[in-house]
Amino acid sequence: MSLSAMVVWKYRIDTLPEGAVTGKYHPVMEALLVARGYGDEQSREHFLFPNFDRDIHSPFLFLEMNRVVNRIGEAKKKDETIGVFGDFDADGVTSSVIIREALTALGISVEVYIPEKLNEGHGFNTLAVDFFESKGIKLVLTLDCGMTNHEAISEAKRRGIATIVVDHHHVPEVFPEAYAIINPKIATETYPFRELCGAGTSFKVAQALYERYLPAEKDQLKWILDVVAIGTVADVMPLVGENRVLVKYGLMVLSKTRRVGLEEMFSVGNIKIDENNKPDAHTIGFQIAPRINAASRMAHAMLAHNLLMEKDRAHARVLALELDAFNIERQKISTTITDEVRAIAREKYSGRKFIFALNEKFPFGIIGLVAGRIAGEFHKPTCVLTRGETESRGSFRSIPELNIIEIIEQCGSLLKKFGGHAQAAGMTIENKK
Repeated sequence: MSLSAMVVWKYRIDTLPEGAVTGKYHPVMEALLVARGYGDEQSREHFLFPNFDRDIHSPFLFLEMNRVVNRIGEAKKKDETIGVFGDFDADGVTSSVIIREALTALGISVEVYIPEKLNEGHGFNTLAVDFFESKGIKLVLTLDCGMTNHEAISEAKRRGIATIVVDHHHVPEVFPEAYAIINPKIATETYPFRELCGAGTSFKVAQALYERYLPAEKDQLKWILDVVAIGTVADVMPLVGENRVLVKYGLMVLSKTRRVGLEEMFSVGNIKIDENNKPDAHTIGFQIAPRINAASRMAHAMLAHNLLMEKDRAHARVLALELDAFNIERQKISTTITDEVRAIAREKYSGRKFIFALNEKFPFGIIGLVAGRIAGEFHKPTCVLTRGETESRGSFRSIPELNIIEIIEQCGSLLKKFGGHAQAAGMTIENKK
C-alpha cells in the first residue's frame, strides 16, 4: 500500500485571506486561485467562466480608436484601396487575415504585403512603401509591427501615405510619425488590458469597425475568433483577462471553422479537430502554429495567409500540402541546427549566464525556434545569429527573470534595427560593428 493511500491529507485553509474560502470549489483550487490573484468571487467567475458579452472591453477605450475608424470610414467614402502590412509570423499572418476580412466586409479593397523573412526581416520597410505607392495607396495599417519602424513610416508620410500602427510590441521613447497608433502597451493608453497580441489588437480594430459601420452584423465577427485564438496562443500570450475570452471562444469557432484552408490543413496534417474533437491551446501551439510559421521559415508567409483566406477547396488542398511539406523540412533542419547550438552552449558557455551562437550556415528562418529551445533547455538568455556578407541578423530568447528587449535597447545605437518583447526579440547589426 502506498504512503498516499495510508495518509489522510488535510488541506490548510487557515492561511488564506478572510473570505477566500467559499466552499464552492475544492480547497486546493481555492488556494491556487488566491495565489494567482483571484481572491474574490467576481474575479474567479471571470477567470473560470470567461464570457464574451460580459468580459470583452469596448474597442473605443483605446485613445486613438475613433481616429482610426474615422480615417478608414473616409477611405471607404473615397473608394480608396487600403494597404495592409502584416508581420510574417503566425501572429502577424492572422492579424492580416483579421483586418483584411473586416475591411472587405465594409466593401473596401485591400492590398496585403507581408515581408519576406530572409531578405526583409521584421517590420515595416521602404520596399513595402514602394509597393504601396505603386498601387496608389494612401492609407496603410501595419499589423503586429511598426512601433520602432520610424524610418519607413516617415518615408511613407513624405510620399503622402498615412500609416496606422496596430502593434503590441515594445514602446520606444520616441513614437513613429504615424497617423494613429493602437498599442495596449503604451503607458498613457486608457485601454484596460495590456496583454493583447497583434491578432488581439487587430481584432479590436475590426470590432470597432463593425460597431461603427456594420452594427447589425457584429455577431458575424465571432467567426474571426479562430484566427484570433491562433495568433494569441502562437505568440505565447498569457491566457488571462481578455485573452482568456478570445481563446476560449476562438477554440469553439476552430472546432467548427468555416475556413476550408484550415480544414485542409487539419486533413493533411492528421489534426483531429471537429465538433466531436475539441481543440485546446496545446493543439494550436504544437500543431497549428508551427505549420503557419513554417511558411515564413521555409518560403514566404503569404502561403499561410492565402491558405487561411482561400475559399476554393481544391486550391486549399494544394496550399495545405505545400505547407505541410515545408513543416516537415523545417522540423529536420531545426533539429540539426539545435544540436549544433547545443554543442556550442555546452563547450563555450557552461559557466556563463548568456549563450551566443553565430554562423553563416544557420538558416535565418529557423534561428528563433532554435534560440527558444536552447534558452528553455539551459535556462539562459540565448542569441542565435545568421551571418551575412555585410550584416548579421539574430533572434533572442530570454528567461522570465530577464527582460531582453530592455537590454537590447541599451545597445540600440550599435544596431541597425531591433524590436520585440521581454522574452523574445530580433535585431540586425552590421558586421563591422
